[in-house]
Amino acid sequence: MFGIWVASLATLAIIAATLIPQRETAGLGGFWCIVCGDLGTIDVLLNVLLFAPLGFGLVLAGATRRQALMACLAATLTVEFLQWRTIPGRDATIGDVLANTAGAWLGIVFATSWRRVIFPSAKPARQLGLAALVTWIAIVALGAFGVRPAPTEETFFAQRTPRLAHLAIFRGRLLEARIDGRETPSGPIPDSARVPDLMHTGLTVGARVVLRGETPGPAPIVSVFDRRRREILLLGQEGGDAIFRARLRSEPLGLRSPGVRLRRPLAQSQSADAAGADTAALRGVVDDRRLAVEVEREARSTRAELPLTAGLGWTFILPTEVALDTGAAWANALWLAALIAPAGWWLGLSMTSPRATARAGLVALATIAATLLLIPQVLGAAPSTWWEWSGSVVGATLAWARGRRARARPGDERR
Repeated sequence: MFGIWVASLATLAIIAATLIPQRETAGLGGFWCIVCGDLGTIDVLLNVLLFAPLGFGLVLAGATRRQALMACLAATLTVEFLQWRTIPGRDATIGDVLANTAGAWLGIVFATSWRRVIFPSAKPARQLGLAALVTWIAIVALGAFGVRPAPTEETFFAQRTPRLAHLAIFRGRLLEARIDGRETPSGPIPDSARVPDLMHTGLTVGARVVLRGETPGPAPIVSVFDRRRREILLLGQEGGDAIFRARLRSEPLGLRSPGVRLRRPLAQSQSADAAGADTAALRGVVDDRRLAVEVEREARSTRAELPLTAGLGWTFILPTEVALDTGAAWANALWLAALIAPAGWWLGLSMTSPRATARAGLVALATIAATLLLIPQVLGAAPSTWWEWSGSVVGATLAWARGRRARARPGDERR
């Protein structure tokens, strides 16, 4: 019965994720594309994760490996056919078929071998634990690499309150736009060659506006794009929030990048003057270590700053754009804790003596410390926060302790 429920919920998730019309086609490059579009890496990962539960559930429901794989293949071919012929704004690609099938196969394999994976004997547990620890280090390194600014080497174009199909429209009036302190009209930016260096050392985008209520979604006030229409910088309004984002190294890898959000400084005010003018000054700042946005309004200044740390790797794989406020640091801690927990669990299962346990614990903690200290420094990211340190250490320790208790359980066959 559990398998039937898993397969049913997985089917509903697949329908919701793949068969709902979209606003516009992504233009991915044809059916034979494998990793397609600007966010191709995310699409591959999400397709794998989307079909893995279906394969898992079908096997638990009683299907053989072959039957489950054929059912998942039929499902993905049906989805791709409907996207090709029926569903507006969707693209069918061979890359989707391959990723969906790979995800289904991973779910099928896990359904038939999960006990050996979760509860291995001591030697395989040690090997799995070390592999998981190396994977954690690699993901931390990817996070540190991906959060640095990555402007393209092309001519840049400024846009003042642009109307873009995928974004909302700013309802107010732009009085002044400045980039690096200079008044900037729409069109090519003079000295575009300076922009990449400034994004590493400190580039400011500013705007003075008259507000006209809140926006239904992210609305650009001042933005910068390159010749190929890739977004480089965006300062805008989302609802009553101020947002700022910049192109980071994660984007050329087919992943997303985070922005920074200041909550509610642009909320509708009841104290506008008699002429109805409600003015505000916005400023976004980017350099190698941070994104920041600040707003001056009604003689009050507020600011939000997002340190560009290795723990932001979770934002790279989100299905939608995200702008974070200063209270989102706990998410970095949960991300690193969840990633290192498998290493702690397997290493806990692998310990056969108190001496080996103490030695392995010291090595694991030293590895965590070296990773969080050295990788951000070497790759140029902001230093790891205490949230990230806490999440990594607590996640590894709790999982390791749970693994030790599972191995020491009386009558455990792995002893």
